[in-house]
Amino acid sequence: METELWKQKWNDRVGALASAAGKKVEQLDAALKPLIGEPSEGALNMLGDENLTPFGDLRKVLCDDGLGLPVALLRQFTSVLRGRTQVATAAGTAVALVGAFDALPEVKEDDSFMKTIKAGGVLKIEQPVSVLFANRAGLADQFGLFEVPEKLVDLMLQRADELSEPCGKEFYSLLKLVRRKRYAEVLEAMDIEAAFVTKRRKTDLIHRVKMVLWVALRDFHRAMRDWKKAWLADMGENQMLAMAVALSQRTDGTAMPEGLVTPPDTGMLYDAAEAVNDAINTLFSGMRLPVAVAMATEAKKIKELLDNKDLPQAIGATTRDEMLRILGVAATANDVRLEQSLARFTLAILLLPNCKDEPNEYKFLSQLFQLGQQIKWDELLSGRNDGSSGARQGGGTCLVGVAEEFEEAE
Repeated sequence: METELWKQKWNDRVGALASAAGKKVEQLDAALKPLIGEPSEGALNMLGDENLTPFGDLRKVLCDDGLGLPVALLRQFTSVLRGRTQVATAAGTAVALVGAFDALPEVKEDDSFMKTIKAGGVLKIEQPVSVLFANRAGLADQFGLFEVPEKLVDLMLQRADELSEPCGKEFYSLLKLVRRKRYAEVLEAMDIEAAFVTKRRKTDLIHRVKMVLWVALRDFHRAMRDWKKAWLADMGENQMLAMAVALSQRTDGTAMPEGLVTPPDTGMLYDAAEAVNDAINTLFSGMRLPVAVAMATEAKKIKELLDNKDLPQAIGATTRDEMLRILGVAATANDVRLEQSLARFTLAILLLPNCKDEPNEYKFLSQLFQLGQQIKWDELLSGRNDGSSGARQGGGTCLVGVAEEFEEAE
C-alpha cells in the first residue's frame, strides 16, 4: 500500500508538471534521473527537500539541458514538485489541499471507507460522499472490475484442469465469496436486504452515472471553458500575463489593477454548478442511493481480493501484474490520475458555492478549470467497452460461468 502511495504522489506531482508542459511523465523522469535517480520514494523525498534539490538544479535538468521547459512554468510548478500540503475539512468529507491545485479539495485514501459509510449502526451519507460512491461505481464498471471474482473462479478451475489436479480450498473459498453479497453489512445499516441490489438496478445506476452525472460534469467544464474564452477575448494581447496579474490581485483581496479587463460575471458558472446538483438529484432519485453504496463497497472489496498473494499462481500467472492483464483490469498511471481527478473535480463543484465573492474565488475557478482540462471527457463518456457490463475483454477465457452454475444449482 505504501509503495502504491508514493507512486500516486509521484504521478500527482511530476505528472502535473508534465501535463502542463505537454510532455510525458517518462520524459521528466529521465531528465530528473541525474539529479535524484530513478523514480522511488527516496527520490520523491529528495524532490521535496529544497536543500537537496534547489531550484537552480531543477532548472538545469528540466529547462537548460535539453528538455526545454519554460523557466516560468517551472517556477509556477515548483511548489507542486515539493508536495507542499495543507489540511482542511469540507462538507463532512476529509480532504487535503495540495500542489498546483492547492485551492481545490483532494480526496484522501479511503482506508476508512467503511467508517465513512457506517457509524454507530446508522447510515450517514452526505451528498459529496454519495457522489464519490457513484463515480467509483461507474469507473469500476468501465474497468470490468465487477467481473473479476467470476473470472477468477473460472480461471482457477481451468488451471486445475490443465494440471489434472482437484480444486484446492482457495477455489471454494473464492466461490463462496462470489456467491455471498459483498455489501450485505453496509445495507444492513439502511435496513435493506442485499437481494435488493439486483443486476437490473446496477445496470440502471451505471447508465445514470454515465449519461446524467458525467454529462453534467462535462457540461460544467464546457461552461468554464466558455467563461475563460470570453475573458481572454477581451484581453487582447498578453492574455496570459494579464490573467496571471488579475488572479494574483484578486487572490490577495485587493482591487483589480487599472487597465485590465474585469473578468466576466461568474453567475453562469454557479448556474452550471446548480445543474450538476440537479443531475445528482436525478441520479439518486427513487431507491438508487443504496445501489450506489453497495456497488462502491463491492468495488473496494474486489480490490482487496486482488491483493491476495496466492491468486496469481492459482490462475497460472507468474506475477500480480500478469494476473491483472489476464483479467483485463490492469490500470495505467493515467487511469489512476483519472479516478483522482474526477473525484476532486466533482467534490470541488459541490464546494464552489462556498467560494462566491470570496478573495480566492478566481484562484479556485482557475485551478478547477485546469483540473477539468486533465480529464479526457470524450474518452470517459464513450467508455472502455460497449457500455454494458462484461464487454471489456481480458486475456483469459471463462469456461462455463462456474459461479452462475453453482448459483443456479443452489
